[in-house]
Amino acid sequence: MTTRSKNALFPAASPEADPASPVVKRAAIDAALALVLVLAYAIAEIALFANHVPWRDEAQGWLVAMALSGPLDFLIIPGGEGHPPLWFWILRGLGSVLNFDQARYLTLGVAILNGLLFWRLLNRQPLLLAVALCSSVILMQWGYSFRPYSLVLTTILLALLLDRAGHRAAGTWLLAFGCGFHFFAGFPFALWLLVQWQRGTRVSRLTGPSILALFFAASAIISGMGNPASGINVGNVLPGTLNGLSWWMPGMEYRHPVAGIGYLVLLAFGLWRSPFILAVLLALTLLFAAATALIYGEFLWHAAFMMLMAFMAFVMAGERARIWVLAVLMAPQALLGIANAKIALTTHMNGDIDIYNIVQADAGMDTIPQQQLVGWPDYMVQSAATQLDFTYRSGNNGMIMGPVDWRTRERWMIDPGLASLPTPYWLVCKDCATLIDFISSAGLKPTNIGTALNYSDGRIYAYRIDR
Repeated sequence: MTTRSKNALFPAASPEADPASPVVKRAAIDAALALVLVLAYAIAEIALFANHVPWRDEAQGWLVAMALSGPLDFLIIPGGEGHPPLWFWILRGLGSVLNFDQARYLTLGVAILNGLLFWRLLNRQPLLLAVALCSSVILMQWGYSFRPYSLVLTTILLALLLDRAGHRAAGTWLLAFGCGFHFFAGFPFALWLLVQWQRGTRVSRLTGPSILALFFAASAIISGMGNPASGINVGNVLPGTLNGLSWWMPGMEYRHPVAGIGYLVLLAFGLWRSPFILAVLLALTLLFAAATALIYGEFLWHAAFMMLMAFMAFVMAGERARIWVLAVLMAPQALLGIANAKIALTTHMNGDIDIYNIVQADAGMDTIPQQQLVGWPDYMVQSAATQLDFTYRSGNNGMIMGPVDWRTRERWMIDPGLASLPTPYWLVCKDCATLIDFISSAGLKPTNIGTALNYSDGRIYAYRIDR
């Protein structure tokens, strides 16, 4: 075996190799270990899914999809969502035959499929497979969570497998469809396009998928217009970019500009023998980090697009890449993933359902009429309402809750009608002091009846409001 094949990302034993040779034995051991890792990942996903309580982003996507009406709504998602439409099309289709809890099994199945695709890509690299599957976002937000990220990951993994098999056109179309699930999927698609062009693929073969991806991008941009979260924060560009580049650290306390610069250095060292792929990856990584710092801010499940771009680059570079560098970059997130999975499996955070049960017990009725339950901020019991199919009143504007319209919503606005709403009524809130002061000043009596721990909002509270 040559030195190059020893360092290959996907080394293959010679067909004439002796089955008893160390190389063939090692390959068999690696393949068996890889299969065990994938089975463990599938079991972990099932356990995490079973213990997971949907949070408001999962509920919001479902509610938005169910509220789509005219043809324009299906092309440009309303409410300031800022997302392309493909995920909502899927949700709407699922909603025609399934309820919310039944439909959530989709992403569990996709997560297990993605584990098998990782195995297909990395069955000769069990260490890299282990750190990839244990990564916090691959285990959780890009795993069983009822969001479009798991499907974006599916398109990336399938495209890489198609690239290996020589079916690059099919891979290009798949990644273009991936742009229909999330706006940020345009970054790995751009990396793919430039690498395929550098390899000699005719521009005409890349044009059709590019037009489709541009349609999805335009839809997302128009959809997000008017959303205050899309405002520009020029002062955050440099610190936000460096902070974003340090995504690979296992916690905020370790995210530092030095870690961000170190990330770029490690990418350069790992891909130095593939200068074009390295240059494209560095450019897109810096652009992604700067753009999220400037416009939206960054969350770990968004920073994962940088991780997946790095993964794509190392896979496409093949034997010219130093794969141990990729393993080093992903290892801290694997440690974080194991820690987060342990917390998710051992900590009860059924906040929305728990708080609703507290209200029901105090109210002494089977269901709470839509005018007698108030959520503040308005999304406060959104996931419970979606799961249990009830409605409630927004404490922000007095509207009966459906999907939140991000363009017109003011998070801490208080509905003046709460002062004259027939009593008793029940309130679920977080950071409640301002609202409780308002209610008390109107001559009403708020009584705390319980508290719960919410996955996305921390400690939340329930009150009965009397005269």
